[in-house]
Amino acid sequence: MNVLGIIIYLGSAYLIAKEKKVKPFVVLFSIACIVLGVCTWVGIASLLAIIGEIVVTIACGCKNLKYVRYVSIIGSACWLAYDCIYFSLGGIITELFAVISIVIAIVRFYRNEKEKQIKQG
Repeated sequence: MNVLGIIIYLGSAYLIAKEKKVKPFVVLFSIACIVLGVCTWVGIASLLAIIGEIVVTIACGCKNLKYVRYVSIIGSACWLAYDCIYFSLGGIITELFAVISIVIAIVRFYRNEKEKQIKQG
């Protein structure tokens, strides 16, 4: 799933930079996430990995950074839960870093928006 995640990140970044359609990419790789998840199934917790990767794929297809942040935090939370269930220390550290980074980005976004409103009004 992690290799697929890398392909998703690089592919979506390329498509967005070239201003190409991203929706077919999101659909294709969401299906790939489901297929890979079924092939690597180890129990009900595998649903967290599948859902997490699909949500991250959807986030990669968003052009609005505000939505990317909100959607990404859901995907990272799924992966964090999965990593905790399987005691993956590397995964836990990675997802904690991701969640903290996303929360900081959301806070900064709202702080900047609030400052703009104060300056305007």
